[in-house]
Amino acid sequence: MATTTKARRHRRSKARPGIEVPDLQTQLEELLDSVWQAEAGWRFDDRIDLALKHSRRSG
Repeated sequence: MATTTKARRHRRSKARPGIEVPDLQTQLEELLDSVWQAEAGWRFDDRIDLALKHSRRSG
């Protein structure tokens, strides 16, 4: 079982010729940017939900 794990670890990526794979720093920045955008969307949705609940109670 150790040989299969070792083989997977050292496997080269199957990127197509001519397509550049971004470095790890760039991939991390893109991932964090996606997470921050999603969180901003969730916060916005939460604000809308709170405003709607507040308006229902008032009306």
